[in-house]
Amino acid sequence: MRTLPSNSPPNTTNSQPPPQTDPGNGKVWATAPDNVAEDTDAAVAAAHEAFETFRKVSPRTRAQCLLKWDSLIRENRDDLANIVTYETGKPLAESQGELDYALGFTWWFAGEAERVQGTVQVPAAPGRRVFTIKQPIGVAVALVPWNFPGM
Repeated sequence: MRTLPSNSPPNTTNSQPPPQTDPGNGKVWATAPDNVAEDTDAAVAAAHEAFETFRKVSPRTRAQCLLKWDSLIRENRDDLANIVTYETGKPLAESQGELDYALGFTWWFAGEAERVQGTVQVPAAPGRRVFTIKQPIGVAVALVPWNFPGM
């Protein structure tokens, strides 16, 4: 089974989720969707569709969403740390530290969401203005390091 955006039906070419094995004891502890490179275009298209609505969300609401995410991570820190430990084989204390590190980012970006500012500069040519406007412009695709899933 693969994850697909926009509530699409699962791809039947890979109907069995691969088992997730605990590197410490070799036992299967979960299954998870298996995405492949061909899923990228559909994921980007779904993200762009969501972006068309999200780009109109106020900075205050964005900050509130990030604070809620931060709160959920804090409330579920121990469960998330256990998952990171099972997934990567890291000691539990290291997984907890990784989540604490990630929380620094969610907290900081929540605060920054309302401090988005443009600039106005004096141009070299008379009678003109130079200014920047900071606003959402689109979807970004990034690879996440497997060994730091909390990030």
